[in-house]
Amino acid sequence: MLASHVSSYSFENNSVKSRLRRGIAKDIPEKIWRTILASVPIACVDVIAYRRVDSSIHVLLGYRKIYPYRNRWALPGGGIIKKESLCDTANRQLEEIGLNPTGNYRLVGVYPVDFKLRSDISIRLCTSLPPPQEPQATSELSRYVWSLLSNLPPRLGSNYGSMLRDFGYRLPGARVTRTHSIY
Repeated sequence: MLASHVSSYSFENNSVKSRLRRGIAKDIPEKIWRTILASVPIACVDVIAYRRVDSSIHVLLGYRKIYPYRNRWALPGGGIIKKESLCDTANRQLEEIGLNPTGNYRLVGVYPVDFKLRSDISIRLCTSLPPPQEPQATSELSRYVWSLLSNLPPRLGSNYGSMLRDFGYRLPGARVTRTHSIY
């Protein structure tokens, strides 16, 4: 059923398709690419870049211009390219937005994410970035905020809340209430 839905979908203005095809699947014929999207999860790395300011944790969020999560806050990240390690992918994603990653990452978790037209396997890594690094706007992310982990903005992509809570659980000294709020 999903395969027939995908094949009838017009990809002409779908920037997710163009993004993935630009870096990951640019040589795959369109019909095969649609079958892949309908059948196989895309492996992605999302990076929780954070800073400690006094006793507070701030996480980097970008406001997405493209699907999925268009007009929502999201973590920097993207697809894994063949022969690329998880750390290489995370470094590339941070460098693409103008940051200088340290290359030191910790695994937060692995999360299946279902979208309307595809599924991802999101591997969440975290890294501490020292100030004064500030990201630059890209074709995918229009602006950024260093958000307090305890006060995430509205319009956060639907899967990021639980992932950021998992990140908060793993931080030394982080306190989590029964309702999973981090403060």
